[in-house]
Amino acid sequence: NKVYSFKMKIETMETFVINLERCEEKKVTMKKRLKDMDATFLKAVDGKKLNNVKLDELGGKILNRWKDPFSGRNMTWGEVGCALSHYNIYEKCINENIDIAIIFEDDCLIPDNFQEKLDVILNELGNIPDWEFCYLGRKAMDNCDKNVNDHFVKPGYSYWLCSYIINLKGMKKILDSGMKTKLIPVDEFLPLLGGVSPHKEYNQYYDIPETLNMYSLKNLICRPEPGAFSVSETEHTKEIEETNNDLLLLATGTDMTDGLKRFINSCNVYGLRYDIMGLGTKWDGGVMADGPGGGHKINFLVKKLETLKDDEIVLVTDSYDVIMCANSYEILDKYKKFNKPIV
Repeated sequence: NKVYSFKMKIETMETFVINLERCEEKKVTMKKRLKDMDATFLKAVDGKKLNNVKLDELGGKILNRWKDPFSGRNMTWGEVGCALSHYNIYEKCINENIDIAIIFEDDCLIPDNFQEKLDVILNELGNIPDWEFCYLGRKAMDNCDKNVNDHFVKPGYSYWLCSYIINLKGMKKILDSGMKTKLIPVDEFLPLLGGVSPHKEYNQYYDIPETLNMYSLKNLICRPEPGAFSVSETEHTKEIEETNNDLLLLATGTDMTDGLKRFINSCNVYGLRYDIMGLGTKWDGGVMADGPGGGHKINFLVKKLETLKDDEIVLVTDSYDVIMCANSYEILDKYKKFNKPIV
């Protein structure tokens, strides 16, 4: 019900906090931080309860070609849940014609005088006619910020969505882009939509006729709690196991050694489909330290190949002393460039 001095009509404005239903203590903490501010606590989509069937029921699909630009891993179910949670707010605001949303994640630190600062921020944003999105807290990933005035910058590639402001036009751009059916981590998606992500190879999957007009406070006022990422539900839930069924890894391992566990874990991180041949059987291939051996592996492989279709693409690898470091799309892209049946 506040009156703002700028020439922008605001019929409705709402504050949202994304909170997992099972994290009641975070809800209590955020209520204390927000003090007397009215806030809607939105039930977050729980990554621990997600799978391909549930995601399909929610109308979401993952962009399987996406991989983390730093580790190369696949998306986690927690990242899927986080992206859907933010999306649900945008959808709610559009359906209810809410002009401006102030959005927090439930591990966000907020200054004591936040309401006072927010009044100033909204008044200043009113002097920027094309604004659609504004970070209140972020992690700059490059040095590409462009100064706007004493209060704001045009941000470069940034991470974190612990706290931001977005208007109805910006939310409509997000929904119209097709985000929900091509899900990637939401703090990777918004820089793509804003035209500041270096990973422009993913632009082709979205409908972006006009970029999202993104701004950021020059002096940020919010940030995640210390240690938030070490216990993050988003970061540490299970990786999505399969990105592409066109590739099958065949590896031999008769005993579940630490090396084999490490190999299997790396396959799971990158969403690779694998079959451990001979697991739980007696090894009759000799001891390599005593001389040449390995024929037993070939026997396992021949037996397995007899069960596969002729057009199946397989990657045959050791396991005890190997880890995978790419997903199936990257491996298949490189394989196909050779244009040879065996590489």
